[in-house]
Amino acid sequence: MKIRKLTSVLLLLILFLFACSDRTIVTDRKEMKGNLGDTYGFTSFHLTIDTKMEKQSVLVMYEEKPKRIEAEYENKEKGITSFGNKAMKKLDELFKSLELTSDMAEEDMIKTISETFEISDYKMIKLSIKFVGHDAKEIQMSK
Repeated sequence: MKIRKLTSVLLLLILFLFACSDRTIVTDRKEMKGNLGDTYGFTSFHLTIDTKMEKQSVLVMYEEKPKRIEAEYENKEKGITSFGNKAMKKLDELFKSLELTSDMAEEDMIKTISETFEISDYKMIKLSIKFVGHDAKEIQMSK
């Protein structure tokens, strides 16, 4: 009898853990058409912005894979924390105005990101981005 209860509890725990790990998956893919990277020019975008007042003030995670997209957006200054479809809706607005290219200078990328995410008093910006057909770029810039 105890084994049965223990098994049930473990099964529920496993289901709960798997459900929580899927919260970043974007299920509403209407706007994501065509080949990987066609929408924004990149397939991976990881951003962390530390401000003078707040460490990790802005966190962004976007991963575009053949069968799924994952998105997460947090902006502590604006009180926003979102995952999956809700995060993708906000990131879509930001990414469309971002206009980053693989041949852009790192300083210009950081300036564009700072302006787009409306963080001028950043202490440090870390960016990892993978443009279509290029190696991933790792950029870190401090003021």
